[in-house]
Amino acid sequence: MPTVDSSVADQVRQWLKAQRDELINMSRRNRLLYFKHSASASLEIVSPGAAEVLDKLARSTSSYWNFNYPPEDDQSPRPPKDTELVIADKTAKQIDNALRQLERKSNQDFVDKGLWVLYLGLGMLNWTEAPNYDETAAAPLVLVPVTIARDSLREPFRLRRTDDDPVINPALTVKLERK
Repeated sequence: MPTVDSSVADQVRQWLKAQRDELINMSRRNRLLYFKHSASASLEIVSPGAAEVLDKLARSTSSYWNFNYPPEDDQSPRPPKDTELVIADKTAKQIDNALRQLERKSNQDFVDKGLWVLYLGLGMLNWTEAPNYDETAAAPLVLVPVTIARDSLREPFRLRRTDDDPVINPALTVKLERK
């Protein structure tokens, strides 16, 4: 079997890295670099902290989180359970609608493409494009592949990790390397 000169191997590696990096969309439409919460399809977890959420999901794919629904106007609030994620600035109906939409879209993409496309973003890097640029951007640091599902229509939604491994945001890695 012929051997490859190390300089040729380095050139091939550099070429492959450049090709991979060109596949990543660096425009403002890439939510991995310029994340903004949407009213109907993103949820911001305010409690528990990222480390606790990740720790529980990392234990096994059977570990899960439920969602804490805020009370309706006529009900008194109850403290969240240890197994519940608290969502920021959403009513119970908005949380339920967002979860239904995320479940439907991620399941459809899995059926169409064979890939789970729903990720829990942990940690945010807030940054600006240039020193004189006024608008800040936010990018998730760690992406944990998850599913949102429920056993029946009467059961609550649960957030579970998939079999895939968490990753450092690949678009952010490329963006920072180019700076």
